[in-house]
Amino acid sequence: MFDIQTLNADGLAKYIESEEFRISPALAISHHRAVSQLNNPRLRPDDVVMLLARVEGSLAGYLGVLPDTIFSEEGKPVHIGWMSCLWVHPAQRGKNIARKLMDQCFESWNHHIVLTEFTAAAGAMYQKSGFFSDLATLEGRRWYIRSDLERLLKPRKAIFKKMSPVLRATDAVLNLVLDAIRPLKKVEGPFSFGFTDHVPEEAKEWISDSDGLFSRGPLELDWILGFPWVLPRETRPGEATRYHFTSVDTGFDCKGMLAKDAQGQASGFLVFTFRNGHLRIPYWYQAKEHAIKYSILYLIAHLKVRTLTLYSTPLIDQLKSVGIFMAPYRRITRRYLIAKKLLEHTGKPDSRLIQDGDGDCAFT
Repeated sequence: MFDIQTLNADGLAKYIESEEFRISPALAISHHRAVSQLNNPRLRPDDVVMLLARVEGSLAGYLGVLPDTIFSEEGKPVHIGWMSCLWVHPAQRGKNIARKLMDQCFESWNHHIVLTEFTAAAGAMYQKSGFFSDLATLEGRRWYIRSDLERLLKPRKAIFKKMSPVLRATDAVLNLVLDAIRPLKKVEGPFSFGFTDHVPEEAKEWISDSDGLFSRGPLELDWILGFPWVLPRETRPGEATRYHFTSVDTGFDCKGMLAKDAQGQASGFLVFTFRNGHLRIPYWYQAKEHAIKYSILYLIAHLKVRTLTLYSTPLIDQLKSVGIFMAPYRRITRRYLIAKKLLEHTGKPDSRLIQDGDGDCAFT
């Protein structure tokens, strides 16, 4: 038998300072991710944000929930939670723990649950539960802009690992050629760009006016920029090895970027994540046409981006006409599920109103 404990904000704060958290061989959340959860501007004091399953006092599994707001067809806000980070200890699998965690989550949130970015195995369980309907499926693209053979091939077969120096040298040569024939600085357009850790004052008005299914505005964007879930280095020794999702990566960064036109007027703002050469654009807003397109081109040149992933149809359509995006790409999809009872309140939306970062995607 196992017991399930639900934690609200106060319970989560106590958990990360507890003796159990200090000595447990497995952690349900990293300390800095918990701090981020506690600073979520859409968090309510009684929200269940973590469910812990224990067998004989030891952690056997957990399920996280990220509080958010979804807007109905009439624009009415509805408080919801994103199911996130489901894990069951290998020794405890096959005992229905994952399903019990999900059932308790639905009960705690009155079926106001949404989710995305799940594994095939988890997707089968969600489908079998009968709780969910499809909310949307985003059609995206992943462009391979620079040669990245070492990173792509090395994990696949042992022989590629042995060939790592050769692959690295091949990448270097190919990228020199690509940089020579694709002078990106010539296509940055009539804008200047600046990096920031917060939403600039001059962009707040038109960001606040933006429409979307989850409509994260300046307050939420500042939270995402200020409280990342992945840090460049370990701040609490030994914690990363006890948490079964990524909490540390030297190659990860999350920043905001403001584009200004030739007259110095704020024209576009985006939040981007850059992880080991891979660029994503979780959120973007523009007051002037093409500001975001040229912002992305600037990032590709400035950061030497290897791969770019986008699910935003309007952005993909803008970029397809730019020469550099004749690079190889593959089509990708991201599926969103919504609790059937919640769908009755919201109605089925147009998937174009979902930004790439909605859910917890902006944090990883």
